[in-house]
Amino acid sequence: MNAKYIFLGIFGAVVIHLLYQAISKGGLRGALFGAPVIRTVGAIDLGRKGPFRTTLNVLCLEARASDSPTVGIEVVYSTIGSFSMSPVSLTREQAQELSALLSRAANGGVQ
Repeated sequence: MNAKYIFLGIFGAVVIHLLYQAISKGGLRGALFGAPVIRTVGAIDLGRKGPFRTTLNVLCLEARASDSPTVGIEVVYSTIGSFSMSPVSLTREQAQELSALLSRAANGGVQ
């Protein structure tokens, strides 16, 4: 077999899988989080660091099962000519634990 055909087969399988995930999860954003995005709860502008603007978005995800992710955190980096997004999916328990840790850190690390 020719290596070119193997590469094209693997590439085609990846594209088909990505399209399936995007269609079944309500778009590319839902595919990245592993669940459809119901709504954006809020956004925090973290300001500029050099040419980069950073935004933190908190999203509500559709729960498909009792232990599936229900909260999405999206870190968005953008410049004039580029855009980068890092998704983090959390279950309800993980989101509550993160909330408690953030409260503790905001209070100087004491409980």
